[in-house]
Amino acid sequence: MGAFNRNIITNADVQNVITAPSPERLPATLGSNPPSGNIPALTRSAAAPPPPAPGGVTVPSADDYLTKLVKYVPLEVLGAYLFMAGVIDSNVSDHRAHAWWLGGLLIGMLIITALYDWQVLNVVRRSQIVVSVLGLAVYVFAVGGWFATTTWYHQWYASLALPVFGLLVAIVKLKPLPVPA
Repeated sequence: MGAFNRNIITNADVQNVITAPSPERLPATLGSNPPSGNIPALTRSAAAPPPPAPGGVTVPSADDYLTKLVKYVPLEVLGAYLFMAGVIDSNVSDHRAHAWWLGGLLIGMLIITALYDWQVLNVVRRSQIVVSVLGLAVYVFAVGGWFATTTWYHQWYASLALPVFGLLVAIVKLKPLPVPA
């Protein structure tokens, strides 16, 4: 996948890059140059670029709130869900069949989100994958999806779910990326 590292980079990861005794001891996924694609590296001033880590790898910066939000919910999977849900909405008129199709799509896309994060995006933290799956579920909840076919769902619930997820993204503390032994 491109140069945009989808693993969330924490301050501890930055410190591990700076203090790595050799390129082999860099945190997982941070051994490439640049380690985060287009995320700017730490800068001390415009004239002085950040020091390279062992092996000449640029030192990444810790991800800010908005970058974390983008990394938690893979837009590729969300876009695929929205497209397929639109196809189902346009072609299935029976209410019961509509609910089954949307329920199957939701379950399938939750599973695909975990697999996509792990296999395609090379996300190495299980906790990040779990929050990513939860994030997709919250976004589906916000647009209705299968949830809108139930008797208990009300659209205003989404007005509560989205900010709660947004706060969760800011609160969740991840362990540093694993460092090879």
